[in-house]
Amino acid sequence: MRGVRAAEAVNQSSAVILSAAKDRCSCFGWQNLVELRRSFPALRMTDSRFFHTFSIGGQFCGICLVLFMALCAWSAAAQKLPSGTLMEPQAAEEISQHERRGDDFLRARRFDQAIAEYQRALADSPSIPSIHEKLGVAMAASGDMTGAVHEFGEAVRLDPKNARARSDLGMAFERRGNRTAALEALHLAVGLDPADGVAHYRLGVVLSAGGDAERASEEFRKAVELLPDYPAAHNDLGVSLMALGKADEAAAQFRQALKLQPEYPEAHFNLGLASANQKEFVPAAVEFREALRLRPSYADARIQLGATLLDAGRVDEAMAELKAAAADFPDKAGAHYNLGRAYARRSALREAEQEFQKALSLLPGFPDAYNNLGVVEADQGRLDDATKDFERAAKLDARNADAHYNLGMMYLMRSQEKPAVAELRKAVEFEPKNPRFHSRLGMALSQAGDTENAILELRAALELNPQDSAGRYNLARLLLKKGDQQAAASEFAKLAQIKSAADSKEAASTKAMEAISGGLRAWAEGRTHEAIQAFTQAVQIDPNSPQARNYLGVALAKAGETEGAKAQFEKAIALQPLNAEAHNNAGGMLARQGNIEAAIDQLEKALAVDADLAQAHYNLGVLLQKKGDLKRAGEEFRKAAELGYSPQAAR
Repeated sequence: MRGVRAAEAVNQSSAVILSAAKDRCSCFGWQNLVELRRSFPALRMTDSRFFHTFSIGGQFCGICLVLFMALCAWSAAAQKLPSGTLMEPQAAEEISQHERRGDDFLRARRFDQAIAEYQRALADSPSIPSIHEKLGVAMAASGDMTGAVHEFGEAVRLDPKNARARSDLGMAFERRGNRTAALEALHLAVGLDPADGVAHYRLGVVLSAGGDAERASEEFRKAVELLPDYPAAHNDLGVSLMALGKADEAAAQFRQALKLQPEYPEAHFNLGLASANQKEFVPAAVEFREALRLRPSYADARIQLGATLLDAGRVDEAMAELKAAAADFPDKAGAHYNLGRAYARRSALREAEQEFQKALSLLPGFPDAYNNLGVVEADQGRLDDATKDFERAAKLDARNADAHYNLGMMYLMRSQEKPAVAELRKAVEFEPKNPRFHSRLGMALSQAGDTENAILELRAALELNPQDSAGRYNLARLLLKKGDQQAAASEFAKLAQIKSAADSKEAASTKAMEAISGGLRAWAEGRTHEAIQAFTQAVQIDPNSPQARNYLGVALAKAGETEGAKAQFEKAIALQPLNAEAHNNAGGMLARQGNIEAAIDQLEKALAVDADLAQAHYNLGVLLQKKGDLKRAGEEFRKAAELGYSPQAAR
């Protein structure tokens, strides 16, 4: 059920509608790693989203991606016969006619006809390297890589210094699966012409495909320097930088690719993944939705959108996206895996198990799926099955901290302390900043009789998570067991402080909700000034309440206090990034101030969080209409209407 909403005009001709928080927003918050809270609350499900594979700029979708770029240069250069070739004028003209017709067919993507014309030209004079090269392009575009390699090879044989032909040959070798030959040809190409940006780009592509992100990034940087307006080079440089852990630099390259080519689905997808990896779920969802808008059949974008919504705690929306993805793309292991995660969040364990099994049938070597399958099996009481699956996960990925942790917990449940400690130590080794791993290792060491090391692990856990009351209690008990009563008393005192702070926070939250309730009553009765007072009181009692700040922003906007309203919406978003209504309202305030682009950005974020927020669709339509983008504006108005939205009723 949605809360109160206020309609406010951006100007006299168009209205951007503000909205108060949904009632269910009070449950929002950042979701931690999935835990099944039934019989085995200690087990940890891997939240790996799967398919963290970034999209290279389409270079393997067709060799002519960059070859067509070169074709324009070939045509403009009016290729001549090799020097020293003697030929009757009429024969030379016939060859030129066949070549020109082949060029026209190649531009029109009529590859078979282009091949036929180039072959006719070469039948009369087989020693023209440029025509061999063009024939290679046409063959590559038609999928005949064997023929392409032969023709590019002939072009290189006839003209050994032709860097472009060597570059073409390198890509043809790559398409045939001969990476060694591809790298050799491309290295020769950049050596012959260091200023050839396309050759550097292609060399980067092949190095990237071979897993050499460092050298690939060097080649992509050279390509970007030589071809600064080539979006694919920026995109693929971003992919290599992500592989090197340089997330901020990568995101900048993806944004530059999109600046050059706004309708570039791979770049939107990659920017979404970069954002998701930084746990910036709202901008990630915006990018995945845009990739899908540009390419509705983009399977990985739909899967990652669902995974992002799930990681953000929007389980219902995630479930809908992932069910659709699994239905539309049943051969995608990632769709079933993430749907399994969603079912697990809902404690629908049988359904989760089925989806993990489907993922494993498609990708048998998938360690995270084995780990999560083990969790749902354990939660159904099938400990032997669970242990086997945790072992499979750890064998497939020796550095899988979750699998080692869960396997350690299985041993601990069987009172097998020695193997439990060994597995939990591995979990800590591979994920040293996880307080739970340290805490469980501490308890395993305690059960094994190693009190000193148990205390060290519990202290390490509390250093990472000082508010862990259970961990602090366990530490205090171990200190008492050791005979260190003074240290134990200190821990019990800290435990009392934690409980007192929690009680105070709960009391403040209760008082804030009472103030919000009074504000909503005043608002419903049209007493805006009293509503502002009540919402202000709620903010004063609980400054960290995004609901109170969003309501206060709506009331201030109604009273015409634009700057104050904008500030409250911004604070609400900072406190709760997944607050769709606050994004919608912030967009309204920005629109009032004439900052249309920033307003559109906020509305797109609102819809990334809640695609069914009709007001945001309507408001986005208003602003797109003001920008002159009538097609997209119409789409947004249609979506708002389909969701039952009427601007007249909202006012």
